[in-house]
Amino acid sequence: MTDLKAELHRELRAGRAGLLSKLDGLTAYDMRRPMTPTATNLLGLVKHLAGLEYGYLGASFDRPAPEPLAWVEDGSIWEGADMWARPDESGKYIVELYRRACAHADRTITDLALDTPGQVPHWPEDRRATTLGVLLVRMVSETARHVGHADVLRELIDGEAGPDHDGFGDEAEWRRYHARVQAAADTHRASGGPVACRGLDALFDRLPHRRIAASPHRRIAASPRRRRQVRHRTPRACGPNGVHEPDRSGQAVLRATASPQPHRPGLDPEAEGREFGGLGLLA
Repeated sequence: MTDLKAELHRELRAGRAGLLSKLDGLTAYDMRRPMTPTATNLLGLVKHLAGLEYGYLGASFDRPAPEPLAWVEDGSIWEGADMWARPDESGKYIVELYRRACAHADRTITDLALDTPGQVPHWPEDRRATTLGVLLVRMVSETARHVGHADVLRELIDGEAGPDHDGFGDEAEWRRYHARVQAAADTHRASGGPVACRGLDALFDRLPHRRIAASPHRRIAASPRRRRQVRHRTPRACGPNGVHEPDRSGQAVLRATASPQPHRPGLDPEAEGREFGGLGLLA
């Protein structure tokens, strides 16, 4: 019978390794430079996840981080300071911080059972109580999400793609594949067929890029590659029949469900969905 804790821990370790592999061979500048309009960058993802490891799998079980995190102590975390590297924070420092945070979390996972009770300090008091199992699943999910971000960032930086890239084919095959996908998108657009309203994916497909302010969890959708595709699309709005309809004014009329805020380790799961599920439109 599969040991659930061991399997979750294995997945977490694989995700951590995948994240750090995206830094291999890059210059200090490329590791930290923002690659999307919302400033997503590789070192910022590593720094952010270090805080989550120390928080979810440390402080939540009365095992606080053994080192200070300046952006937590001075409150700048609430301004997104854990999502980018300051000039005085070297790549080596952030990577080693992440490794120490992961080792700290590993000790928690090893020592405690999945049903061990814990509390996330910054969640609402009536929902603060949780367990190691819940937070371990959450940490696996957080890591996998940001590794996906890192995959796209690395490809934007120097064209380095995921581990299955070479197995799919050579550059010529990838160009043919890209052309097929582009042709399918162009054909769909030309047909004028309805597109079901399904959250942010549909919204990003139809909104002019210059008016998009994405939440941190959707930053990759606003990447430069994505921007080139969106720029040529007709703005549409979601009509009463549940499909996208052209907005005759020439501008999308969709409005934000919430103001985007930096993702924080202590957010309540339900509140987090509201916080980051929305789309902001800039004037």
